Amino acid sequence: MERPIVPNEARTHAFFDRSAADVAEDMAERVYERIEDKVTYREGRAKILQVSTTEGQKQYVIAVAEPYSAANPNRVWKGKRLDEIKASKPGDIEVYGYRAGILPFGTAKGGDNVLIRELRDLETNEQIKSPTAVARVLGLVHGDRGKLTFSGENQLRFERINTPQR
Repeated sequence: MERPIVPNEARTHAFFDRSAADVAEDMAERVYERIEDKVTYREGRAKILQVSTTEGQKQYVIAVAEPYSAANPNRVWKGKRLDEIKASKPGDIEVYGYRAGILPFGTAKGGDNVLIRELRDLETNEQIKSPTAVARVLGLVHGDRGKLTFSGENQLRFERINTPQR
């Protein structure tokens, strides 16, 4: 029996409406974890990220993602930022400045979120090795918002939701 086709919005919601740990594992090649001040990586199932640029459509592998639980928020996104993330729809991207960096968080269930730490250009194999560089690839700065939606079996499409006044 064939599986019914689920519209992209419903599929996107179902994918991101889970714990950050589950989302990170299913979207990135490797999942970044810090256990007792030691950084470890576990294998994941990478998705391809499609991004529209001035040069046309680009594709990246989501190389590393880091899950964060709303039950244990860190100083980057607790307080008002946690309230904003909890109010976001699953799959929304919230961007926050922290120290000298820009951090793109994808929202998951109940305020959980996933930091996209690294990408890899599918065409050139170039590594984009920091959350700030990921935000630049997406064309985002502090306060911007975006959205990830399914556009194929293992592909997510990024689109900008809004750009604040600068």
